[in-house]
Amino acid sequence: MGFTRKNSQAPAWLDSEGKPVQLKSSIPWLQSFLDGKTFERVTTRPVLVPNKTDPSEAKYTLNPAAIKLKSEILLPGNLRVKDVLVQIYRADAEGDVSTLKIATSKDGITWTKHGQALPNPSEMIQYEDPRITIMSDDGRIIMLSTRADKEKHIASIDINELVDGKFIYRCTVNKEKDEDSDKDGVLFPEKINGRYALLRRPWPYIKIAYADSLNGPWDLDQTILMAPRRDMLDNGWIGGGSVPIPTDLGWFMVYHGVEYHGIPENKIYRIFGALLDKENPGDPSKVLRSSMPLLEPKLQWEKKGGPVPNVIFDCNAVEVGSELWTWYSGADWKIGLAKRD
Repeated sequence: MGFTRKNSQAPAWLDSEGKPVQLKSSIPWLQSFLDGKTFERVTTRPVLVPNKTDPSEAKYTLNPAAIKLKSEILLPGNLRVKDVLVQIYRADAEGDVSTLKIATSKDGITWTKHGQALPNPSEMIQYEDPRITIMSDDGRIIMLSTRADKEKHIASIDINELVDGKFIYRCTVNKEKDEDSDKDGVLFPEKINGRYALLRRPWPYIKIAYADSLNGPWDLDQTILMAPRRDMLDNGWIGGGSVPIPTDLGWFMVYHGVEYHGIPENKIYRIFGALLDKENPGDPSKVLRSSMPLLEPKLQWEKKGGPVPNVIFDCNAVEVGSELWTWYSGADWKIGLAKRD
C-alpha cells in the first residue's frame, strides 16, 4: 500500500512558523526553486552503477560526494586530476562491506572509475556517505563522512594532506551521550564568525556545531536548527545533504526528508531545499524551507532494486556554469543526475 500525499498546497517556501514567504533571487537556479520548480533529471538512466566484476562494488554504488575541480590535485593511487568533476562514492561489496571510491568525469554523465578504494585507518571501521567542501579562504578540500560503526560518528579527512598517497582522518566529531546516531556531517565552506561550522544529524533533527580548529574540540549546539514537519512529506526524520552554497538570500542547502507513517517498508526518502541565515546559519527562526520536495522517487530504479526502496538521497549540489547539478542515489544502489537552471 502506498502513501496518500499529506500536503496538497501549491509549492511554496515557508518560514519557521510554516507561513509562505515571497523571495526574489538574482541567481536563476535559486529563483527557479523559489518559483516552485524542482530538479529535472538529465537522463532517466543511472550515470553510475555497480561493477559486477569488481567484488568491492558488486552490490551497490550510492550516496556520492561531488566537486568541480579547477586546480590540480593528487588523489590516492597517484591519480593527478585537474578541470574535472570528481565523485567519491560509496561502494558496497556482497558481504555488505562499504568503501569509498573515486570516479571522474568531464560532462557529469560519463564517469571513469579509478578502482582503488580510499584506505581506512582501521579494518574494523568503515566510512560512508561522504560530503566534500572546498574551503573558500585557502582552497583546502575537506571531506566529512559517517564512521559506520554502531556509534555512527562524523569523521573528517583533509584531502590536501596526503601521506604516502593515503587519506589522513583528522578528527572525529563525537555525538552527545543522550543522542541517537550522529550522521550526515556537512562542513560550511566559510568560517562563521571566525569559527568552522558544520551541520550534523542527531536523529531525527539537524543541528550545528562550531570549532576553532578542524581538529576540534567541537561545540555541539543543542538548539534544533531544523526538525521533521508534522503532516508534511518530511514528517519522519531529516538529515543534511549538500554542502551549503552562499547566495544572495543566505546559505542554500539540499537536505533529505523521510515520509514515515509507522510502516518501515513504506517510508519514502525525498530531497528538499532550505535557506539558512548568512551571518547566523544556526538561528532556527530564520530558516526557510521548501514545502514540497525538489526531487522524489519516480523511476523504476529509484523505487526498487536496492536494499531500501523509494529513496532519493543527496550528498552534493554543485554549481556548473549557471546551473545547479546534483548526483543522487536511487533506492540505495545506483546513482543518477539531475539539475536546475
